[in-house]
Amino acid sequence: MIELADRFEVSSKTIQRDIATLRAVGLEVVEVTEKFGLKRWRVQPDMTRVPNFLWDEAVAIYLGRKFLEPLAGTIFWEAAQRAFAKLKATFKPEALSIIESLGPLIHQTSIGSSDYSARAQVIDDLMTAIEDHKVTTIEYHSLKTDAPRPISVQPLGMVYHEGSLFLMAIAEEHGQVRHYKIDRLSGVDITENHFTPPEGFDLKQHLSGTLGVYGVDQDQPLRTVRIQFAVAAARYIQEHTWHKSQTLEPQPDGTVICILQLASLVEVESWILGFGPRAEALEPPELRQSVADSLQEALGSYSNP
Repeated sequence: MIELADRFEVSSKTIQRDIATLRAVGLEVVEVTEKFGLKRWRVQPDMTRVPNFLWDEAVAIYLGRKFLEPLAGTIFWEAAQRAFAKLKATFKPEALSIIESLGPLIHQTSIGSSDYSARAQVIDDLMTAIEDHKVTTIEYHSLKTDAPRPISVQPLGMVYHEGSLFLMAIAEEHGQVRHYKIDRLSGVDITENHFTPPEGFDLKQHLSGTLGVYGVDQDQPLRTVRIQFAVAAARYIQEHTWHKSQTLEPQPDGTVICILQLASLVEVESWILGFGPRAEALEPPELRQSVADSLQEALGSYSNP
């Protein structure tokens, strides 16, 4: 146990607590004494709970592994790969050949996605800090600074958004929940100081007032956002759910008005701009003006050939 404590740089009591927690949730943790009195602990698989997959269920899960590829290098990916390897071993060679031939029929694009293969340890450390409620110092290089700087945070969870992972944490210098893109994080140092997460904090609820992960301010009231989409974009808009608060109002001329309840206008503005002339911000007035200013600035970039 001392060796485990040294390896993970925690106390023996922490290791004992973790083992007790694993046993409390129903996992069989076996203590094995090896040569020279060396003790190891293994989590024994409970073969009575191994699911008996139907053929189509097993195929669907195995082929679905490619949708985890954006998380390659993380602990989630590594564990999933082990699970897929075990699932693969259950197929006969002839069946596996058929299944593998189906793989190329489904392709996932990766425009703008992040590569976390070099940040596996950083993500692993963050998960430990989140689970143990430990104050953590991160080395973070924001877009507003010239070099990374240390920031003391209370990690609350992670969010996967548009191909990238984000850490949600209370920045101790501000006393507010801030969002940190994992791509800009170069180091993690977990301290021995514990913190108590805000009562009832929920990641989904925390982000409910924005169209993504930026511009979240819990003190900002919800505002009604109305956007009119041209005929060329109306059908596309109606095919998707953009936000849980959305209401779509088809118009007699074939256009559609999308109504959202948002506290932050940061990402909805970028969303509107992405549609170019096929989207018009109707309200609130400050959003309409901000979109107009951005379009005018963009037009200025093309004023000279």
